[in-house]
Amino acid sequence: MPLLRESGNEAYAAQLAAVTGTPYEVHGAQTTRLPFLAMDPFPWSRHR
Repeated sequence: MPLLRESGNEAYAAQLAAVTGTPYEVHGAQTTRLPFLAMDPFPWSRHR
């Protein structure tokens, strides 16, 4: 993050430099099902 370091924002530059991996890489299920308990006026469900 040379540009941030040059602008004097060392803390933010260090924070962003610590991020690794592929951007927008999502792990987990491709789909899931969630039963709707009601549709009046908006769908809602019971979850934790």
